[in-house]
Amino acid sequence: MRTILLVNKSSLIDRDAFGRYAAAQQRQVTEHFGPVYGLDVQLQVAADHKPNEEAVVFCDHPDQADALGYHELVQSSETPLGFVFPGLGAKYSTPWESIGSHETLEQIKDPYCNRAAVGIWARRPAIIADEPADPCQNDLYAIDDVPMSNFVTPAWFDATNTGAGFYDLLGLVKTPCTLRPGGYISVSFDLKHWHQVFAWKHPMTGYRFHPGVDRYKRVKRRGKTGPHFIQRPKK
Repeated sequence: MRTILLVNKSSLIDRDAFGRYAAAQQRQVTEHFGPVYGLDVQLQVAADHKPNEEAVVFCDHPDQADALGYHELVQSSETPLGFVFPGLGAKYSTPWESIGSHETLEQIKDPYCNRAAVGIWARRPAIIADEPADPCQNDLYAIDDVPMSNFVTPAWFDATNTGAGFYDLLGLVKTPCTLRPGGYISVSFDLKHWHQVFAWKHPMTGYRFHPGVDRYKRVKRRGKTGPHFIQRPKK
């Protein structure tokens, strides 16, 4: 089975809190995310990781402005690697656990940062980045009192699948290829240029394009609005 190491190098997270997060994250992967996407991963808490070991690392200081977290492919070793920055998360009132949930799920789904879906965006044929936490990143729920990130299902990426009725874990997204408030996604209309589209306040309006984003270098998550808790997923 694929293993991802969870490495705490942050002075802001104590050992017990990190252990509770790791246990909740494993439950989310095994009970919620894995059954939806047909994937399962073993998460393991570790003090550090080797260059060829897949990991999500929690650090005090971000190495990119405004990045709460990101995941990338380390070219030298062809190894997926994620980062979470609790300090910046606190600045934007975003729990570090939910950032970890966000990045871990997306690294599981798109480890090489190269997956995308062919679909429709703004009534135009488009390529949509395969990042399941981005469209609903501000919607959180709790597992054992630990905040986790909501995520969209495969049906969300198919604009023609309007009768699926299950576009995200919490049942908040009503139609495919739409964003929850505070969500975003990367899209391309020409296979050359990628744009980040944000929904600032409302789920289907207020989209803004940010040209020049190359998601194949790094996939960023930026803190623009505060998250909010919804409800626990139904059994």
